[in-house]
Amino acid sequence: MSFKIEEDTRYLLIVEGIDDKAFFQKLLENRDICRYLQILNLNGIDNLRRELGMTKNDPNYSNVRKILIVRDSDNNPDTSFQSVKDAVREILNENANDIFYNCNSRVGILMLPDSESEGSLEDLILDSCNENIRNIIENFIDQIEKEGLVIYKKSKYKVHCYFGAKCSHKLYIKLSNAIQNCDFIDFSHREILALRERVLNFFQEETDV
Repeated sequence: MSFKIEEDTRYLLIVEGIDDKAFFQKLLENRDICRYLQILNLNGIDNLRRELGMTKNDPNYSNVRKILIVRDSDNNPDTSFQSVKDAVREILNENANDIFYNCNSRVGILMLPDSESEGSLEDLILDSCNENIRNIIENFIDQIEKEGLVIYKKSKYKVHCYFGAKCSHKLYIKLSNAIQNCDFIDFSHREILALRERVLNFFQEETDV
């Protein structure tokens, strides 16, 4: 495994992919907690169990105080949540809780866009967009589908439509690049701010560790 826990790491944030990593880096930038936080990109949720096992065997694992695992709710929030909870119990021998309801466990789970809704990180981003823009994109996709084209991951397509226009001065093929290089997400939006506070509350942000 290329990922190694650094000696001074106290908080570990585990995410599904590179887009999620870029989002949370931006979400938490300039916070004191970043001095002690590492983000592990799974490169796909299917790698969770393998990476948990390798992380547990890391020589610096015992220094980690809190672990937060972020995953998309996809089409079934309950099933998606339970899959993470089961993996944590079987591999780390820990009881993981949804941080929306309980921030006291060592291992937490954060579902996106939230604990009860289907969807993904892209849906959370879309919720922070201007409502008129969202409606225009929805109408655009409706017209495409009327022409017989099938869009399998609509939320991802919608976000790409949005940042393609917002960052029109330069074409970004990957969402992660757009997040890093184009100010197209409103990180002051109430839902994104609430997400940041929930994450910081779970890690119990400290300035003196």
